[in-house]
Amino acid sequence: MAVTWLNPEWGIDVSNTIGFTFNAENQATNYRTGNEFHWEGAITKQLTESFSAGLVGYYYKQLTADEAPPAIAAILGDFKGEIAGIGAQIGYNFHIGEAPVSTRLRYYHQFNATNHLEGDSVFLSLSLPLAVNR
Repeated sequence: MAVTWLNPEWGIDVSNTIGFTFNAENQATNYRTGNEFHWEGAITKQLTESFSAGLVGYYYKQLTADEAPPAIAAILGDFKGEIAGIGAQIGYNFHIGEAPVSTRLRYYHQFNATNHLEGDSVFLSLSLPLAVNR
């Protein structure tokens, strides 16, 4: 589920996404990762027609225990993961011909990690349509 509040007059965009992931068993390993909750949010200010900047964050928590063969389960326990991240984002929008292109560079500082890697992450995303209506 996602929701966005956009105020074009102020150039402010507040977006939030909440999701649940229900995992199936990996038949090759007889291992099933537990079900997961994830939230991602952003507050962005449009600075010019092409540039934006803002704050981003996310939270991930595994809600149910992993299911594994007894020997692995004895070592790992329920192995529930959890992590949060907060950071910044910059965006640049442009056109290739008539096609709109959107780029985002995000930096996250991760913290509160349990059974998960922790550190800093950088993501670059590029979005463009597969077809342009004329």
